Amino acid sequence: MNNRLRRFLIDSAGTAIFWTVVYTPIYLYTSRTLKFALIGLGLAALVEVLMGGVFGRYLDWFRKLA
Repeated sequence: MNNRLRRFLIDSAGTAIFWTVVYTPIYLYTSRTLKFALIGLGLAALVEVLMGGVFGRYLDWFRKLA
């Protein structure tokens, strides 16, 4: 596996884990039912996995800029 793909996958996993832990109590507290909380968490986790690698590449670019 090349280094770019590896970093992309690591960024995706790290983002998903971090934000799922952060959002779990928020969704559980603010949702009317457990069903809505689980739907929200599932959708958020999907978005985090999809966008985590993109965000990681943005951070790499921004760090080089700084």
